Amino acid sequence: MGGRVGNAQFQYTLQSDNIPDLQKWANTMLTEIKTLPQIRDSNTDLQNKGLEARAVIDRDTAGRLGVTPQIIDNALYSAFGQRQVSTMYKPLNQYHVIMEAELPFQENPDALKDIYVRSTNGGEVPLSAFIHYESGVIAQNINHQGQFPSVTLTFNLAEGVSLGEAVDAVRSSSVKSACPQMCTAVL
Repeated sequence: MGGRVGNAQFQYTLQSDNIPDLQKWANTMLTEIKTLPQIRDSNTDLQNKGLEARAVIDRDTAGRLGVTPQIIDNALYSAFGQRQVSTMYKPLNQYHVIMEAELPFQENPDALKDIYVRSTNGGEVPLSAFIHYESGVIAQNINHQGQFPSVTLTFNLAEGVSLGEAVDAVRSSSVKSACPQMCTAVL
């Protein structure tokens, strides 16, 4: 109790060295805690609804086309990063020249079809020939307690319920008893 700032008066923290399992069991525990009559206003600090776009490289195809991972990395950084390519010197100041793709080409992963790289044999190859993107969800942040990833469930007590009764209800919930050894709970 009391180690973190939360949305409610009491906290229950799960820790694990396996983030996917931790997120799964935190959601399961929250669902279970919401059904307990001794507890009100339950919530969690788990934020796992961030959007993600992954560039997936078909390394076999890239290799056949003569495109190395370093070439791919340089092309993606030049297009979507902020690569400093030069410095302009003026009498009073100096200005860094930054190379990046124009804004309309940065807004959508479909821009991969418009970017070409020079292969080791000298030909130009579109990135879309060996890269595609996948979208998904990812954690926006991962909290830690000690050195382990953790998720804190917060809750208030129902009227007339003591903290001891609520703790006993949480500890004896069906999910807590089913939670594998990886779920180290700190109350």
